[in-house]
Amino acid sequence: MPNITDSVGEGGANKRHDVAIVQLMLQLIKDASNNPYFAGEYNGAYGATTKTAIAAFQKGQKLLPASPGNPAKTGAMPAVAPAEKEGFIGVSSQTFAKI
Repeated sequence: MPNITDSVGEGGANKRHDVAIVQLMLQLIKDASNNPYFAGEYNGAYGATTKTAIAAFQKGQKLLPASPGNPAKTGAMPAVAPAEKEGFIGVSSQTFAKI
């Protein structure tokens, strides 16, 4: 499996090689409807399309905190994924491990 050398996402290092790896992986991985998470132009440039694809993957893999809803109605506190930032992939993040 390819590795990234630095972070990809809002506020990340966004090195062209790392962004390209993330884009390629998200083109290969399909969502529940069998569509690729990243359908944009594979160019190694971080932008809104890449950010949206990362966030969709994180949501699809349940890596982000669940919507709070109303705990009084459900009787349970919402599940929270630790330390994952929406639209951001760190080198040792759960998001990158799932990719």
